[in-house]
Amino acid sequence: MKLPRQNESEHARRVRALADQLRANGIESWIDQYVQDPDEGWPKWMRDQVKEADKVLLVFTRTYQRRFEGDEEEGKGLGATFEGAIVTQSLYESGGRNRKFRPVALREEDEQFITVELRRFNRYRVDTPEHYQNLLRWWLEAPRITAPTVGRTPDLPPEPGVELFARRPDEPPLSAVTSPPGSEQGTAVRQPTLLGISKSVETVEGVLTFGSGSWRMANSAAWPPGKKMGDAISPPGGYVGGGLQMQVDIDIDPAGNVWVSNNWQNLESVLDRNAESLSTRGGGQGVVVFYGLAKPVRTPLIGPVQQP
Repeated sequence: MKLPRQNESEHARRVRALADQLRANGIESWIDQYVQDPDEGWPKWMRDQVKEADKVLLVFTRTYQRRFEGDEEEGKGLGATFEGAIVTQSLYESGGRNRKFRPVALREEDEQFITVELRRFNRYRVDTPEHYQNLLRWWLEAPRITAPTVGRTPDLPPEPGVELFARRPDEPPLSAVTSPPGSEQGTAVRQPTLLGISKSVETVEGVLTFGSGSWRMANSAAWPPGKKMGDAISPPGGYVGGGLQMQVDIDIDPAGNVWVSNNWQNLESVLDRNAESLSTRGGGQGVVVFYGLAKPVRTPLIGPVQQP
């Protein structure tokens, strides 16, 4: 590091004190007071010091500003004027980017004399230990505050969709589904969810279709009283309860019992990210049996289902 030469007696003493303190803190600083008479002469010595230094501190006063900017009386302060030319040219050639030069004020009132080329950079006062520490932090690249490590982004699910029609809390949403074989097509029926899996099973009464909790019978002869083609024969909200979840598969045993396997125990685990403890609960874990829902049949080896 290079501190510019200053010749005023009291000011020179304080500049030397700053250079001595920097060296005590592990920074190799140089000022002209450390050199008696350079063999290469003062102009070359100053140019080489600025060129070789990693950082240069410029200690400004009213007199130094006047000489730095070339406004001093002719023949006076030529060393400071030469330093000003070197620093100004270096800033010009770097396109204004500046990692090397920083202005320093030994007193608060000296800050007003910092040259305009350096006013847009941080200035450092060294009149108190706290101010001096700020200078050390810049030199040692040890900022007072550092940015914390970037964490994980939060889970921000979208807002749920808005339904067109109001419904009762226990009523499933309305969705258009394809009616089972043999019925009118395109009939709108109530289903608990849009993610149901449908399957048809042939029984003695006709084709029994289930999906998402709703059950429909395609054979008009087997419709319950008051039902018409395409109506669900299950309750309005579908078959729901503590055991019945979202149906995945269905079968009827020879005794006429309907066996239903479940899935979608926890919908959030299927549709979106969920807590780790719930992440595996997308699949169901139970079987529900409807005893006597169909008439007893026997399972033939070949051919359609027949009554015993």
